[in-house]
Amino acid sequence: MVTSKSKLHKNYMNITWNGGTFFNLSTQKDKNSNIDIAIEPVNSKNKENIILLKSDKVTNGQLKAGTKPFLISGPGEYEIGGVFVQSIDTQTKKPFYLIESEEITVCYISSLKQEDVNLELNNIDILIIDINGSSSDRAKEVAKIVAQVEPKIVIPMGYNNSKQLDEFLKVMGIEKQEEIPKLNIKNKDLSSREGVEVVILSSKK
Repeated sequence: MVTSKSKLHKNYMNITWNGGTFFNLSTQKDKNSNIDIAIEPVNSKNKENIILLKSDKVTNGQLKAGTKPFLISGPGEYEIGGVFVQSIDTQTKKPFYLIESEEITVCYISSLKQEDVNLELNNIDILIIDINGSSSDRAKEVAKIVAQVEPKIVIPMGYNNSKQLDEFLKVMGIEKQEEIPKLNIKNKDLSSREGVEVVILSSKK
């Protein structure tokens, strides 16, 4: 069961959306051990341990002053504090990440090009995908990627208005969901799930 509690519990992954393609992920193994991750930050107010950024040219505001996070800006495989990250190079040069922590695997895709998703992606729990564009053809492209990846949860991002979101949900055959401020999830909540659930996060931008 997906929850939206504000407190991050032991062994949970917490996901928040900051608008556009900017996300924060937090994982916590115990009360004294947590890892905070920023994906494609525009401006950061947190002390993240890991920054995932397609460009290695960090601009003012993307990192919190005085912090020295582990910056991942190119393709490769990384392990930081028990969090495994794979940054994948794509033909369109769009960000494409696999993140694994707390026995949960997150796939982050900001490209809608089918050729960028021709990898053999197995056991993806959560798919964060850019649905920017209002046409039904664009929504169908996203739906094909969802069908290919077969995640348990889909979190759409990148849309600028409700029309884009509604078009995506229509193609997916899903009624509009209530927005939640954040997603707190545990592996055991995913293990017995069947089918795909779309989770709509409210933007913090």
